[in-house]
Formats: sequence, structure tokens, C-alpha cells
Amino acid sequence: MRRRTRRRRSRELILLCLFIAFGLLLHLCLPGPPPPQHAFAATPQHWRSEVERAHAAAAVARRPAAVPEESITYGAPRPDAPAGPMELFTASGRLFPVVVIACDRTETLRNALTSLMAAGASAQDILVAQDGANSAVAAVVAEFGVSHKAKRPPLVPLDGAQHIARTYKFALTRAFEDVFPGAPAVIVVEDDLVVSKDFFDYFSAVAPALERDDSLFVASAWNDNGFAKHGDPGALRRTGWFPGLGWLLPRKLWETELHPQWPDGHWDHWMRSDDVAKGRECVYPVVNRASHESEYGTFLDSWHDKRYFKPIVRQRSRFDWPSDAWRSVLRDVYEDRVRGLLAAAEHVSDVNAAVVGSALATTTPLALWFDFEENDDAPPGAADAWAPPPFVCVSEPFDLWHESRRGDHRGVHEVVGVAGRPVLLVKAPVAYDSLRPDGLTPLARAECPSVTWEDLGKEG
Repeated sequence: MRRRTRRRRSRELILLCLFIAFGLLLHLCLPGPPPPQHAFAATPQHWRSEVERAHAAAAVARRPAAVPEESITYGAPRPDAPAGPMELFTASGRLFPVVVIACDRTETLRNALTSLMAAGASAQDILVAQDGANSAVAAVVAEFGVSHKAKRPPLVPLDGAQHIARTYKFALTRAFEDVFPGAPAVIVVEDDLVVSKDFFDYFSAVAPALERDDSLFVASAWNDNGFAKHGDPGALRRTGWFPGLGWLLPRKLWETELHPQWPDGHWDHWMRSDDVAKGRECVYPVVNRASHESEYGTFLDSWHDKRYFKPIVRQRSRFDWPSDAWRSVLRDVYEDRVRGLLAAAEHVSDVNAAVVGSALATTTPLALWFDFEENDDAPPGAADAWAPPPFVCVSEPFDLWHESRRGDHRGVHEVVGVAGRPVLLVKAPVAYDSLRPDGLTPLARAECPSVTWEDLGKEG
């Protein structure tokens, strides 16, 4: 009896073990539930993701160049060269096609498509690349009759940055290979951008510069510091910081450089890295040709939106771009202009003096010199790892982003005083340091007051 009982219990134990093993096997082999919607979902994000992204941005900004900056050289611009593929394309009357990156925001997508068509695009000019299979998004796309490609979510969970990077690669590959095989470039926007009426005119106006100046990279419709209501709608700038947010991507750049090594995450910071940018700069307008219409995103919260996106001034009327507008951003012309401003400037190293001087009604430029980097002293995880960077000392009085690399050209930010006076915020030492007057000591970090995020209106 006892032997039969022990045998029965042994069989039961073996069956139990087999059942558990089978359950584990099913758990490992069968796909789990789909991952949560990424990136473009309208939900608040944890503060930690913003901290990690901020450190990624700082790492890119301070990463030593693979090649010393002064040794990164490009041939002289070719202003009289024959028209290239992009210029010929627009000269024939065609618009650069647009790739709209979308996920599950139907109303912002509808607004984006409406604005694109108000700017002159036809249904044949637009591809909506959707991450996921949200039927409401597909219905909006059908309303406009534009091309539609949907990317199914992967079986393995990904974080927001990975989702975005893979969606971009999917969208751009489909655009260049399948939907617009004859286009020499595409414009890339996300589904929460509304564009100006001269959005396509702007890109047609600046594209020739990209084909004639190898020190240029891409062109963007976005100015990170485009808050001034009195900006010149025809003024163009160069920056080493890739702005994104409505940008022109040449086919040659995609096929020969970007597509073969597209990253698995944080694609925008990768675009800003030395290995990719290679010392090249981006063109952008002083007055934005796009505005951001969503309060939340993977790396966006309501504070950043209210502070840095909602106040952006977008060009409301169509601007008649001169046929040679692109010449102003060719390297040598641009450098001569910046050096001319600095050579003629009144130079100061005191913020209060700069603020007072910027309000004067004069055409004499004003240059404020400072000498400090981003806040990269504390490692991630430290109590003060993401305190406001010292750049707020000069960015706050002049309505700039707290990140010093955004919109700068070789360490120089250009703003315009309330009475129209040109103001240059110049980081020392930079390429223009020889133009700093002898005896002028740049503003030091120690001279800046301590500022917390709470001081800037953000609750941690």
C-alpha cells in the first residue's frame, strides 16, 4: 500500500513538473501582448526619461571630435555651379514630397495634412508612415487620399527612442524606394507640426545652397529660438545643431551616409554627432516655417511645450523668397557677415550691460562674451545631475533655449533687440576669438547667479 502511494505521488510530482515546464516553454516561445504605443502617444512621460535624454544631448555636445575642428575642411562653395538635382526638381514646378511620421494622434495629423495642402501640396506629394495599426489614423489618411504605409509593432518591447528610430528608418526607406523613387529629396515632418503657407517655397529657396556648399548638411524649417515677433521673414541662419522638426533630407545623403548606419535609438542626437555631421551645418530660417501643436510626446512635457514650443512665432503669410536667397548661407558669405558684425560691435562681458544696450535704437551690433559650457559636471544619478546649465545666465534675458548648442553657429547666437539692434552672444574661445578686444574678460560661470528649475517655473 505504502509503495503504491509513493509511486502515485511520484507520478503526480513528475506530471506537475512537466506541466510547469510546458507552461514556461509557452511563456518563452509565444509572443506577449503588443508593447505600449511609443513616441507619439499623447501621454505624459516620466521625468527620468527627460533626464536621460538631456544627458545624451550633453554627451553629444561635449564629445571630443574624431578630427580636430580646425582640420575639418570642405572645399570652397560653388555659387556659380550648374543647378543640381534638387534645384532642377523644384525649377520644373514640382514640390519636394513630404513624409509624415504618425502614430495615433488623429486630430494633430488632420491639422498637419490640412496645413500641408494649404501650402500647395497635393495628395501625390504626401506619404503618411504610421507606426502601428490604429484604424482612426488610417481613416484620417483616407480622408485626404494620400499615400499610406503602416509599420506593425515589433513582438519585443522597445523603449520610446527605439520605436521612433525604427519608425523613421521604415518611413524613409519606403519613401525613397517605393513612393517617391524619382525625388532627389524629401521633407520629413511629424504629425504634430503645422506648416506655413510658404513652407515649400522656403525649401525650394534654400535647396541650391545644399548642392553648392559641402559644409552644409540639411535644411530645417525650425528655429529653436524663433520667439521674436519682429524677426526678418527672409533671414537665414546656419547652425551646427540639427533642429529637425520639418527638415529637407537629400536622397544622396540618405542613401550614401544615413541609411547604411541608421541607429537603433535617439536618431536625432545621432544626427548631431561628429561621426555623422562631420563638421557640417544646417540651414534654418529666423522666422519658423512650422509650429508644434502637441503638448506631450515621448520626450516632451507640458513645461517644455509652454516655454519653448507654444511661444514659437510661425510665418503666417506667404513670403516672396528672392531667387538667390540661398547665397546668404554659403560658408564664405556667411562667415564674412558674422565677422563683419563682430568687427563693428560694441563688446561687453556683463549681462546687465548687454540687456540695457540691446534696447538701444542703433544699428551698431552688440557682442556679449561668455566662457562656460553645458552643465556636465555631475554624473547621471547625482542629486544635481540635471540642474539648469549655466547658459541660463545669458539665455534667460534674451529668450533663448537653456541648451547653448541649439541654434548656435560656431559658438555664436544672434538675436535682435526690441529696437532692432543686432545682438551676438559669443562663447569664448571660439573661431572668432581674435575679434574679442584685448583686455575684455568673458563672463565666467562663477559670476552667474545660481538658478533652479523651480526658478524657471518647472516643478520636479
